[in-house]
Amino acid sequence: AFVGYGITADKPKYDDYAGVDAKGKVVVVLRQGPRAGAKEPPFDPRAGNPNTSLVDKIGNAVRHGAVGVLFVNNRADAADDALMEFGYAAGPDEK
Repeated sequence: AFVGYGITADKPKYDDYAGVDAKGKVVVVLRQGPRAGAKEPPFDPRAGNPNTSLVDKIGNAVRHGAVGVLFVNNRADAADDALMEFGYAAGPDEK
């Protein structure tokens, strides 16, 4: 199931999972966040926004019942985005 950026937030009110049944499914999630190049709120990655981190997106997918997450780049971001090491988002007990 495609869930956009995979973000659910109260402030600002924003929910990529609205109307999506993710339970038992693998979700396809765009990396970064809405207006990622804007460098301003509400989802400015420089501000340490928890909604845009990969770990938080995985946690949000789990809360919505997803069984897997596949991250993809926007077409504009794909050219200069290197692959991350396997296990990058793993917690201390998950490696």
